Amino acid sequence: MTADYTSNKLPESHFLEDILMELQDKVIKLVSEATKMDAANISLNTSFVDDLNLDSLDMVELMMKMEDEFGVEIPEDETENLKSIGDIVAYLKSKSH
Repeated sequence: MTADYTSNKLPESHFLEDILMELQDKVIKLVSEATKMDAANISLNTSFVDDLNLDSLDMVELMMKMEDEFGVEIPEDETENLKSIGDIVAYLKSKSH
């Protein structure tokens, strides 16, 4: 009789959810550090302009930190479309494939 180790594996969807949560947590942590705002007050819906009061220079600096952390280049024209934490998470997820 052989052991079946496949039943101990997490379904792929759980693995992908864990990766997405880790990505989200890293983005929130970077934003929290850059803005000095408590990470508990930052969510996917947090707006860079309306909630965090970031100006264009702040956004450039934040995008540079994201690029360094995740090894992804974020072109300036793409930055204009990134209005919230959720937008950045989705953008980074799309570039990780």
